[in-house]
Amino acid sequence: MESQETVQIQDLNEILKMSQEKIEIFESELSEERRKQLVSDFTAIQKALKVESEGLQKSKSELIYLYNEIQSIPGASENGDYFLVKYNQLQRENSELETKILKLSQEFEQLNHFTVGRNTTPANLIASENICKDLASKLTILEAEIQSPKEEKEELCPEQGESKQKENVEESVKEGTLPGERQKEEDSQQNQNMEGEGQQLILKPEEIERLREELNRINQSLLQSQSSGDSSEDNSAKVGAVNTYSD
Repeated sequence: MESQETVQIQDLNEILKMSQEKIEIFESELSEERRKQLVSDFTAIQKALKVESEGLQKSKSELIYLYNEIQSIPGASENGDYFLVKYNQLQRENSELETKILKLSQEFEQLNHFTVGRNTTPANLIASENICKDLASKLTILEAEIQSPKEEKEELCPEQGESKQKENVEESVKEGTLPGERQKEEDSQQNQNMEGEGQQLILKPEEIERLREELNRINQSLLQSQSSGDSSEDNSAKVGAVNTYSD
């Protein structure tokens, strides 16, 4: 009786041991799958952070260009002050977003270093998954925050264009002409210049006669020069013949 109980206990222990081994294998496979998924998530977050960082760098360049454009606005002190205030606000928001991206990148690197090992325990994997979800949530919020300055900057650019257009109108009013009238005047002046150039090409009768006389005079001079040259050649030939005869 006791031997049978002993055998049953041994069998139960063996079954328990086998079950424990299967559980460990299952946990290992599950941990490996979760680890791979985490690595994939980390890669996606890293790419997204890189894209956001490059977008901010581009936005900084556009802000510098916008600042130079604002500085070039002549005689618009009131609008210029408004644009400078908006520019400073956008620049400050850009700096804050850069700081957030840097912080997220540092958190990502720490988490990545903590999770890449193949001997990561299930508890560490669960903690890493939670942190990864938190990072993804922060990244979504960050994307929305980055979009806001972009929209403000796009709104600012048309306002700047309207300001320049307004200045042109004011200058035209000061000169006593509207933009459309100024364009008409410029076109009319251009046409007059072209007509003047065309008139310069038309010769008067007396100018034609003067040119004709000048051409005749030049022809006479050429003929005289040619006749003088022929006479010199004849005289030279005659002198040569006389010298030959004398010899």
